[in-house]
Amino acid sequence: DVKALQDASKKLKSRVDDGKPASGEAAAVSEAGRKLQASIGSRTLTEDAKTASDGLASALAKIDQAFNIPPSAAAAARTR
Repeated sequence: DVKALQDASKKLKSRVDDGKPASGEAAAVSEAGRKLQASIGSRTLTEDAKTASDGLASALAKIDQAFNIPPSAAAAARTR
């Protein structure tokens, strides 16, 4: 899950840096992030892991907003 998020994020960054449309890549990042968050689920996390998880949630929310990914779809998928 982490590797999928890393790969999707690199592709998104490359498209944005090149000034090319990137909505498909943004959706892939959002989906990979949702899957990672779902795999974390309700596990007890260390303080550092919780900070990283919270940072991921914040970054995904920004991507969802920037690329107009509907909040209901993003939130629903993150709870799967």
